[in-house]
Amino acid sequence: MSVQIKNGGLSAAAKRDLERIIAAAVAGERCPQASPHGSLQRDTVRELVQAGMIRSEVYRHNYRVITLLHGEHRGKTTAPAPAGQKPYMVNGRRVK
Repeated sequence: MSVQIKNGGLSAAAKRDLERIIAAAVAGERCPQASPHGSLQRDTVRELVQAGMIRSEVYRHNYRVITLLHGEHRGKTTAPAPAGQKPYMVNGRRVK
């Protein structure tokens, strides 16, 4: 991936998780939690948001939708939340 990353480089864990997120988004699958991609490391979503690589929305039952903001697959998202749900958190901040 050849993108400019804000605030220096990403941790190795964030790079691995970004690859998992990209794979899920390209396949139209749910944001990684377990199989087939494996779970995400603690704090890597926050790191990726702060680096400007992704947008993260969290819904009821901890359902997460991630939008890729850079790279070849910019604009792709993981599977959408169930119909009718609205996110209660966007990029780590609560919304009304």
